[in-house]
Amino acid sequence: MAEVHVGEEVYYTGDMANDSGWLKITCTGPTNIGMVEGGVYGGRVFNVKPSNIGDVYKGHCDPRFVTKAAFNAYRGRMGYPTRP
Repeated sequence: MAEVHVGEEVYYTGDMANDSGWLKITCTGPTNIGMVEGGVYGGRVFNVKPSNIGDVYKGHCDPRFVTKAAFNAYRGRMGYPTRP
């Protein structure tokens, strides 16, 4: 489980029916974290448990949500550009 704060970006890894994308954390609490997507599909809203956000990304959809730092660490290891 990753520690996250309001305003931080989280990467949603998506699945077969839902596109991946970047979300911005809008609120945090002991049992739920609220996030909203800007981007192309703007308006998607997620409300997840803190344990659903991982701090390690392996390039697939487990965990479903990962921190920006985890995303950038993976991309760096693979030799891909990272997200500023």
